[in-house]
Amino acid sequence: MKIYNTLTRQKEELKTIKPNEVKIYACGPTVYNYIHIGNARPICIFDILRRYLEYRGYQVTFVQNFTDIDDKIINKANEEGADYLTVALRYIESWLRGVGAVAIDNLMEDAATAEISRSQLWQWIAQETVTDSGTRVTRGLVGALLEGALSDAPRFEGDRFSAAAEILRRVALEDEFPTFLTIPAYAHHLCERPVAPRVEREARPAAA
Repeated sequence: MKIYNTLTRQKEELKTIKPNEVKIYACGPTVYNYIHIGNARPICIFDILRRYLEYRGYQVTFVQNFTDIDDKIINKANEEGADYLTVALRYIESWLRGVGAVAIDNLMEDAATAEISRSQLWQWIAQETVTDSGTRVTRGLVGALLEGALSDAPRFEGDRFSAAAEILRRVALEDEFPTFLTIPAYAHHLCERPVAPRVEREARPAAA
């Protein structure tokens, strides 16, 4: 099987890092609005690829991100007089509830900024990075900052802050770098999570 390598700009034989194991990290929707046909195209393409690889006998881990910071999201936030995070979380939540979307078997999803941030944090610790102020980034330092953030956060019954902190420890503070943020996160995210009420889209005027 040959796939196109964007680095070398040519088709190459598929060679996996581990025998019979393929890991796919695909770009997902930019969450500034509800799903549209442009979001559906890459979902179908990567799902077909995953299914074919599984048919060929590969064990496939398929993760799709949410592009949760982008000019379109910022522009939408400016139009509404809101912050970009509020806009991004609204449409991520809508996507996860299936508003206008369909479930893809064995698909895991995460936010692009979360994946980038935890990767950078792990690298700073591993490389013993020193900040501009002369402070060395260590697991102890990050752990203390995390505990401080937890104590300052406005807590409420049923919140997920403690679970989120545990996920951060597992994906950024371990000696070994976990392949995907999503794998340990889903164990928490999918357990005992109440189902949010469905919110219908606003009716759109018919085309002239």
